[in-house]
Amino acid sequence: MGEAFFAGLARYFPNPQQQEKLLLLSQIERCVADAVRPLLDRHGLRPRNDEELHAIGVEDMDRYQDFAWHKFMEEIIRTFPGYMDEFAALENIAPNEDRDLLQPFTRHEVVGIEFAERELRDDPESVDVLKRYIREFPS
Repeated sequence: MGEAFFAGLARYFPNPQQQEKLLLLSQIERCVADAVRPLLDRHGLRPRNDEELHAIGVEDMDRYQDFAWHKFMEEIIRTFPGYMDEFAALENIAPNEDRDLLQPFTRHEVVGIEFAERELRDDPESVDVLKRYIREFPS
């Protein structure tokens, strides 16, 4: 869902550098989905199919079509902590052996917030935090 959301947002932001950054955010979402796959398999859980998740992600992005880049970064900073709370709650109820596999959820929100904060400061190296996170996952 997040992968389609960020990739789709690239069409609303005509700046090529912003498009690249959105595609990195999309890639992070794919990394997280792949990282937790063993956990789903271990518990016999099946996520929604990719087509359904893609449709949800595309639907969610429409509300951001008129956002300027800085406003979108502010929205990330405002909304991502709520996801962190949800993921922390999930980690708290998970069996100990599953907690390491859940950490990518929380960490990717932290990375997204750090990226957005750096963007708002016009940090030319803002994508470094995204690229570092992506490198942690095997291709």
